[in-house]
Amino acid sequence: MTKSIILHQINSEDKGTLFIRFFDGRGNKKLISLKFKMFKKEFEKSYIKGLLLFNKNQTFNHIEINNKIKILI
Repeated sequence: MTKSIILHQINSEDKGTLFIRFFDGRGNKKLISLKFKMFKKEFEKSYIKGLLLFNKNQTFNHIEINNKIKILI
């Protein structure tokens, strides 16, 4: 099973909601909302793809997001 964090953009301000996306290898996917919103620039700058976690950041609570990711994965 493959996991990744995605930013689903829903408005023109480049702000979206964070989701965990699961693929089972057969084309099926499942999305679980982390219920956090952030800007696309913040996501691209702070997200560590290999670890599925976020770097320390002053503009959002990276500790809370990382803890929620660890619980759901």
